[in-house]
Amino acid sequence: MTEQDLEKEVKLMKEMRNELAKVTTVRDKLSNQLNETNMVMSELKLLTHDSTVYKMVGPALIKQSTKDSQENVKRRGEYLTAEIERHEKIIKSHDEKLTNHTKKINELQAKLKS
Repeated sequence: MTEQDLEKEVKLMKEMRNELAKVTTVRDKLSNQLNETNMVMSELKLLTHDSTVYKMVGPALIKQSTKDSQENVKRRGEYLTAEIERHEKIIKSHDEKLTNHTKKINELQAKLKS
């Protein structure tokens, strides 16, 4: 075990931390989008079946039925929930790998000191 091995492990750990930060940021954005989607769904539930709902498509507002709007928002919520769960698994995996790298670095440092 040499200092080069230690430097290599430290570099790998820094890369993993950066990747973890990116994945965490994406997960946070997805969580915010899910909160917004849930707020939209709660507003849509307050409408009657004959209410007029408009959906923005590019620069235009397109008329849409309340039922269709609710179904679209529900599907979006399901998609966002699945994506958040996927990112949570990635974060957990990265945390475990970081823990292993930290242990390995500590072992290498101990061997180099002796």
